[in-house]
Amino acid sequence: MLVCSSIKAGASVKDIILLTVPHGIFELPALWLASSAGFKGTDVFIRYIKGDNVIMMEDIVEFLFFSISSIVLIIIAGVIEIEFTYRFMKVVS
Repeated sequence: MLVCSSIKAGASVKDIILLTVPHGIFELPALWLASSAGFKGTDVFIRYIKGDNVIMMEDIVEFLFFSISSIVLIIIAGVIEIEFTYRFMKVVS
């Protein structure tokens, strides 16, 4: 919807791609990793409810890896969006 609105407002497809792809490269994997962390937590919770009261160290390490990786990638995407996108918008407009 945002892309269609931008095109109707006069933005070219090239500009839209150049403004979204650089930070999207980091943002999409970050969202996937965050989702994986959420699913891992749900998996551990369901196993706990079923009676498997043992939380393995492997589960904790995997959850922390997904969570921390997601946070780092989102920060990188934010920095790219602030630095690159803002400067590119000034040049284009």
